[in-house]
Amino acid sequence: MLRDQESGATSRTAPRRGATHQPEELYDQLADACGADWQQALLVDLLPRGADGVLEIFRAVLREDELAKSQASPSKHRWRPWPLLQGKRCQAPVKVAEAIGACRAAVWARRPGIDISTEADLLLVGIVLRLLLRLGLISPRAEDAFESFVHFTRQQLNLQNEVNLLQHLRSALPKRAAPFVAVPRLMGCSNAEVAIVSWEDGICLSEVTRKRFGGCYVEETELCARRAAARQLARTFWMLLFEHGIALGGLCSGNVLIRTAIEDENHLEVVLLRCGLCHEVDPETVSDLRALTRLLRQGASPQEIGRLILTRVHGRSGGRVDEVHDKDGFFASVADLLGKSKCVTPPLRGALLLHRFLETLQKHRLLASEAHMQVATSAAATNAVCCRLDPFSNGGLYEALLEVEKASESKSK
Repeated sequence: MLRDQESGATSRTAPRRGATHQPEELYDQLADACGADWQQALLVDLLPRGADGVLEIFRAVLREDELAKSQASPSKHRWRPWPLLQGKRCQAPVKVAEAIGACRAAVWARRPGIDISTEADLLLVGIVLRLLLRLGLISPRAEDAFESFVHFTRQQLNLQNEVNLLQHLRSALPKRAAPFVAVPRLMGCSNAEVAIVSWEDGICLSEVTRKRFGGCYVEETELCARRAAARQLARTFWMLLFEHGIALGGLCSGNVLIRTAIEDENHLEVVLLRCGLCHEVDPETVSDLRALTRLLRQGASPQEIGRLILTRVHGRSGGRVDEVHDKDGFFASVADLLGKSKCVTPPLRGALLLHRFLETLQKHRLLASEAHMQVATSAAATNAVCCRLDPFSNGGLYEALLEVEKASESKSK
């Protein structure tokens, strides 16, 4: 089992040069989010412990009671940490570190100035697209896609959006349904630039996968625990989608921790550190997936599954059946994807299956809606993480899909 656990709060990607935090910039963000007296509640290590293109993550010690007081009190002026920057001694950090009930926390702080630079880039791209549209070089559909991308980008820059998803995800992960899958806990209030969450211990999955496999390198008990963790994560993905309409998006080995479960030392707990790419799925898309899963469970023919794709995927995107190029060839392609063709090949899973499916859609001139593509890409990313957890399987996402849908159907009866 995993005995030597290290702390982590995000991917260990090195921060990019340029848009990194200076001390006064981080202090100003904390003052806006936590109130003028935030230093009475928070002690922050200025060395970033992780970063991505939007934010940097700092380790901190937190007093939640003092944080609540600081955020509740009105702030009449903007606090400037000149005593700290000038090297003067301050007793507040000592009080925070030695206080009873102080706990570890992770501070998510948006990179300074990234919102302004991003808006400028989007403005320039929008001008170019409108010019190309006026010249007739692109279709109006490209402009619609760009507007959707602009909305998505602004959501990613607003940390409050990720906080809302995090809270929704925590409420949708009861211990009985997903006993070995966890997410960080929100601490205090957040805003568009700063969020404070619990610091989670564990080993980053990217570090775990660097181990070589063999009898002398990895214990059999650890392999069994990792296989069980992969199956639990796969079942959790489909349970969240079917029962709560949430798709776990953006999972990768850099934002997933594994650690020994407190409830059972023979099991591993999977910690999902970030949920900014999670999204809510509309009931119609969930219904489409249920219908497809039922056909797969019943062992339906490629023609039946192909007709379902034509009506539920192509039809919902505004396509017509008579626009499909070589319908019989499309049914044959579906048989290849399902591993039911005459060629003896292993069934495709994960990103490879998604890539082949997209090639099939393009070849036969089929359309796919944004909602369907979001679910498909989220499933491919989750399957990749499951394969990292259990490298001797194909991820187990397909088997978990059939299992969860069957349990959901029996529960509804």
